[in-house]
Amino acid sequence: MKLQRPQNVPVPPPPPPPRKPGTFTAESELQAQEFMDLGDSMGEVLKTAVPNTLKLSARIELGGDPRASEAKVKAINTVLAISDLECHRKRTLSGRS
Repeated sequence: MKLQRPQNVPVPPPPPPPRKPGTFTAESELQAQEFMDLGDSMGEVLKTAVPNTLKLSARIELGGDPRASEAKVKAINTVLAISDLECHRKRTLSGRS
């Protein structure tokens, strides 16, 4: 996963792909604690979903005032890299001022 600073103009997120017949979706912007609560319930969600396929996606945004420094981005990337070792996926923040 990779966070990036917009180069020039913020680009709105793409619209969600069309749903396949018989597919159900839920989407919400979560605060950090809500995301942690969701993680706590995932075991039960996964058990309940069997034998169907459950697909998850996540987006991380770092912003606000004051503007995040490159040092902060590197520090978060380090934390994400440690997590990546556990889940075998690459996630980093990137962007230019």
